[in-house]
Amino acid sequence: MFTSITFALQSIFCVFAFLCLLIFSYSLGDSSNSSILYFITFLANVLVILVLNIFKKKINKSLNFLIVNFLFIWIVIIIIGTIPLFEIYENSSLSEILFISTSLSTTTGFRIPGTILEGNDIFLMWHAILQFIGANYSILTYLLFFSLILKKDSKTFFLNKKFIITFNLFFFLFLLAFSFLLFFINSNFIENLTTASAILSSGGFADLNNSILNDKFSNNNILIFLMLLMLISLLFLPLFAYFIDRSLFKKFYRQFSRRISFLFFIIIGLVLFVAFYGKLSFIENLFLGVSFLTTTGMLPHSFENSFYVNSYGSFVLVFIIFMIIGTFSGTSNGGVKIDKLSIIVIKITEELNRFIFQHNLKGIEIIKKGSNQRELNSLYALIAIGSIFTLISVLCYNIIGYSVKDAFFLSISALTNTGEGMIFLSKTPIDKEKNIYFILNFLMICGRFENIGYLLIFARLFKKN
Repeated sequence: MFTSITFALQSIFCVFAFLCLLIFSYSLGDSSNSSILYFITFLANVLVILVLNIFKKKINKSLNFLIVNFLFIWIVIIIIGTIPLFEIYENSSLSEILFISTSLSTTTGFRIPGTILEGNDIFLMWHAILQFIGANYSILTYLLFFSLILKKDSKTFFLNKKFIITFNLFFFLFLLAFSFLLFFINSNFIENLTTASAILSSGGFADLNNSILNDKFSNNNILIFLMLLMLISLLFLPLFAYFIDRSLFKKFYRQFSRRISFLFFIIIGLVLFVAFYGKLSFIENLFLGVSFLTTTGMLPHSFENSFYVNSYGSFVLVFIIFMIIGTFSGTSNGGVKIDKLSIIVIKITEELNRFIFQHNLKGIEIIKKGSNQRELNSLYALIAIGSIFTLISVLCYNIIGYSVKDAFFLSISALTNTGEGMIFLSKTPIDKEKNIYFILNFLMICGRFENIGYLLIFARLFKKN
């Protein structure tokens, strides 16, 4: 079991190294001066693979080490990602470069204020690669956690080298499929690749000069197409699960659908409320709702007009709800996740029924199938830790000069990995002079640990083994 976990971590850097080699080869053909940086990045990934192999016994020797090492891998990915960024953002400080690498790797989508990427294909490809690797690792860690909970032996679901290789290949094919689908609306493959990476990773970070995201972006057909890709990206894990184990798929998603059905219809109602009553067209409003619900953070082109930005002030609370819920577990989207939030709804319903009908709990037991007290305890832990991080970060921002409102929007955007969408909508500035990058980096990494709420389950699982 532990050998497979090490192999899974190594597989991320194998994919990373392969993509570095591809971009290195492309840069050689393009006679780029930054070719050597991509080769160094390739070597750095190879080095990490070797180090993981040497220390694999120590990496997995206990629960605490396992959790710490998952966090450590995030930091390693971020550091490796900075190597080419020194060339891309040559006039930026080290803290700013680390900030951009963290934003891309955690698929958050924050930018350095006032920075616009030049139309350099190689630079854009690197941004796309970092977002892709971050999304890949996010879903991979979720699957590893889920596998540890589901079984207790070495033959457990996904803790298998064949499945890990299949997962990485499947996710890469998703990226390519998105890129080729975008040919229906744009003929530039590099622009398609960056847009596909921004959507699949829910990072929302794409070239500001991208023709898809500018003049064409006002076209309703383009909005519908991009919105469909955002929704299709949510289907990656179900399709993968169906591909490798249909019986598990049927069992798990039957329970899953029962759990989220009530809350899911409420969310659809809120999205339609924004779509009908927002100041933009129905399609633009619908796109806006889906963008925040999937924590992608992309905004319609019409938001360049400050009038429309101001007109959505009354919808900010709805958008915050979307960001916090953040679609489903097992996606690269941020947020608490709608399926975890549904556990609280089930618990509240159970307690109300227990209070009102003390001797008739049969209906609640049916609703409660697929959830248990351990999951509930984990969710409480997740919400408590997230709340503590939010309060501490708001306090820190307030101390360095931000208003409480701006501090809250910065914190929630970083923790839910929504990025610039909410920052732009709430008109919250990222002030370079206030040195907030360290706090934002910390929150963005914490936002990727949606599974931190499962620590209680891990503790029980490892004690029994």
